[in-house]
Amino acid sequence: MLQSFPINKDGNIDIANLSPEKLNLLQNMSIVQAIVADLESSPLSDVLLKHEGEWKKTAVLNLSTRVLPFTDQELLHCGRVTVIGKATHILAKEENINLYRRSVLGIAAQSTSTQWAQSFNSMPDVDIKLESSIVEYPAVEIIPMAIYI
Repeated sequence: MLQSFPINKDGNIDIANLSPEKLNLLQNMSIVQAIVADLESSPLSDVLLKHEGEWKKTAVLNLSTRVLPFTDQELLHCGRVTVIGKATHILAKEENINLYRRSVLGIAAQSTSTQWAQSFNSMPDVDIKLESSIVEYPAVEIIPMAIYI
């Protein structure tokens, strides 16, 4: 992706010669990098688990990144997972949980993250599908004590 940007003699991106589209893309990439750094520095993260069967309930796991680093949390996104833990919050019909609440992105609306994904999707070979950052009823928030993968 960065190969398509003009490079100056010092090996840096030549911002003065960027088209408006490339400048917008570079700004979006910088924002995404800042969000990733923000999330990675947080001691807690929220992981969304959805039941694919008839149950149709959602669980938000509050995980310590010291106990389960982000690289290991990725294992929870595929396959079958069993969680034993304490339910700390059961959502009522009018309540929701913003999954980005622990980052600067929590301040931004869902439409902003959708716009970012669309700007990246306009590039060849990029296809980003976003899950909603808002978890609604029926859902439960859990502090896990044991996770079986």
